[in-house]
Amino acid sequence: MSKKELNNYSGWVIIDKPKDMTSNRVVGMVRRFLNVKKAGHSGTLDPFATGILPIAIGEATKTISFVMDGIKEYEFVMEFGKETDSLDIDGEVIKKSNIIPSEKNIKEIIPNFIGTVEQTPPKFSAIKIDGKRAYDLARKGEEFEIKKREIEIFSLDFIEKFDKTSIKLRVKCSKGTYVRSLARDIAYELGAICFVKELRRTKALPFDTDDAITLEKLEELSYGGNSQEVLLPLETVLRDIAVLAINEVEAVGLKQGKRIRIRDDLKFDKAKLKDNVAFAMFENTPIALIKIKGNVMHPFKVFNIA
Repeated sequence: MSKKELNNYSGWVIIDKPKDMTSNRVVGMVRRFLNVKKAGHSGTLDPFATGILPIAIGEATKTISFVMDGIKEYEFVMEFGKETDSLDIDGEVIKKSNIIPSEKNIKEIIPNFIGTVEQTPPKFSAIKIDGKRAYDLARKGEEFEIKKREIEIFSLDFIEKFDKTSIKLRVKCSKGTYVRSLARDIAYELGAICFVKELRRTKALPFDTDDAITLEKLEELSYGGNSQEVLLPLETVLRDIAVLAINEVEAVGLKQGKRIRIRDDLKFDKAKLKDNVAFAMFENTPIALIKIKGNVMHPFKVFNIA
């Protein structure tokens, strides 16, 4: 298929990722169903995990960081009594224990994990160690250390106990949080071990399950020529930052990479400025992400949308 035949779409499609599929494979399928050249996800889900996988299309790929940096929410099932090398159901069992915490004890220690906490990511993760992915080193059996990092746990709730050995929790957390590590640390606090049996992402702000569709539904729409209907606007992820409604002359200048003086009559919500970043639009068309320095707009990401 020639490049001329590809669709010139820009926006977001939110996939409810199925189990046993890599995030990159989902991106490839979305690219094919939408018949577009450029697409990228905003945060990997492990193959065994399901749930919200926001995928940016076209010019929306320039806004991926706004979702990656956002708050996430997960529901996960911990299985006590075994620990795997990957800390999830896909790994090899490396430890066994007869210690199974009570529901009462679990609920008592949950508050210890709310707030700013230090966490050591799993060895089976995409973190780079001396330029190499940790999971590649782990698969080769090489010894290495991963440094602890600070993360934020905004809430952690007990949902239910399924049987003697498994429980379900819900966590709302910052970027960089590994739920597998969180589950491990909860178990260790209880003098036990576990692995994550199930993991589902229910929110990747600003998106949640209400925004999501299945791959099967997207494929069905693509056959009918209606796949564009599922795209959410590029600016959906920018709604929490300041918006400047610029005029045509300013839009042309920003698209050319020029610095533009902010007119005295150009009003915007300065309270929404984050690191002096704002979003410029002309007649409902996204123009650029800008840095405001003094009274001047500096474009640093320009959107090529007709």
